[in-house]
Amino acid sequence: MNLRGVFERWFEFALSKKAEIIHMSILFKHGEGFGLPNTNGLECLKEFVQLSNIPKLTKLDLRDFTDRLTQVEFLDGMPSCIRDQLQLLRLTSRPVSMYKRNFELLNDLSIQLVNIKHLQLELNLYDTKYYISRYTHRLVEVCGSLEKLVIKFLSEPLWRLLGEEGKTETYNHPERELSQKYLEISGYSGSDLEREFTLDLINNTTTHLKVIVVACDEESLARARLDFEDIKLVSFLVI
Repeated sequence: MNLRGVFERWFEFALSKKAEIIHMSILFKHGEGFGLPNTNGLECLKEFVQLSNIPKLTKLDLRDFTDRLTQVEFLDGMPSCIRDQLQLLRLTSRPVSMYKRNFELLNDLSIQLVNIKHLQLELNLYDTKYYISRYTHRLVEVCGSLEKLVIKFLSEPLWRLLGEEGKTETYNHPERELSQKYLEISGYSGSDLEREFTLDLINNTTTHLKVIVVACDEESLARARLDFEDIKLVSFLVI
């Protein structure tokens, strides 16, 4: 049986067992790739995965590792009855172009994530910082029931490790207030960009926000304590 047939059989088996979590990963070897049946990524994925067959889906993990189909396009194309029951959403973006595209799409579309209570974003803050911040704010705004926001900073690129300084950008958001109750910052290294990004989120929150900062090492932990010493409800960890 070819690779596609194996995938289909395993997916049908998972659905038949009423799986609550399904991880899909596509690996490439020797320049050969396993693709979905046609060129319209969203439509063929809906057809192949059959989201209508997962009526109890409450947790979704979306990862952008290519620049073809954005997370916002995928969410917008989901049946509303499925999208509206999602409670936990985890989004990872690596391609630089994705942050700008996702932000622009969120502004253009009327998508609302009405029941998302836990939102986790894995962000590459060292590229397209301006759009990352705006995308994050806009995404939080469309999650009307959000209680917990987790930001995980991805590893620094080589040019940062070699000591080259990045340019500082200001965010200058419109006057919009966010309403999450709990903010977790993970992978904090203490860079100026991470500090500004985190303070921007905190300062735009209307509720009494509980903050936890998970630092990369003891040195980063010391910087975090200094960076957020004026925040009332904040605790610190190191991993």
